[in-house]
Amino acid sequence: MNRLFILALLILTFNTTKASALVRGADISWCTEMENDGVKFYNTNGRETDIFALMKEIGMSAIRLRVWVDPASIGYGAYSDKADVVAKAKRAHSNGLDIMIAFHYSDLKTP
Repeated sequence: MNRLFILALLILTFNTTKASALVRGADISWCTEMENDGVKFYNTNGRETDIFALMKEIGMSAIRLRVWVDPASIGYGAYSDKADVVAKAKRAHSNGLDIMIAFHYSDLKTP
């Protein structure tokens, strides 16, 4: 058993793959709902700007987007459904942000 542990430790220690760069990101799945409610986003100079451009400007390299099965069925409207997430992903891509998709296989949180 000790030999197996030491072998695993050596393999992990001498891994020759390149380490990935640090990712700075945020979950901004809520942004379309906020924008539709009239919320505006401003950069550090006080100028109104797109939320995705703002994320890039403040040093974010990625965003996380949640995809729900049927958010309208729980009264959440069409936010974070497939069409909404695709639109946000396109906005992120056009601003040079990486995209992380979080698939929620249920619309309700159950214990």
